[in-house]
Amino acid sequence: MENQFSLNDGIYHVSNLGACSWFEFARFIFLESGYDPSLVKPVSTKEYGAISERPKFSIMSNEALINEGIKPLRP
Repeated sequence: MENQFSLNDGIYHVSNLGACSWFEFARFIFLESGYDPSLVKPVSTKEYGAISERPKFSIMSNEALINEGIKPLRP
């Protein structure tokens, strides 16, 4: 069976439009799971103790999908 899409090879990030921090994401997961989102506390990269450097701000982009002519998902 032939694939109906003819995308270029590579990794495609697919997400709704908009942005949130990992902190906001974790709080939402707690809320949707029936847990108290106030239990999630923000932590800096330094406090977390990550060995590798992390960007100050990074956001997953749907740019590759848009470049392929695929309509972005709703917000």
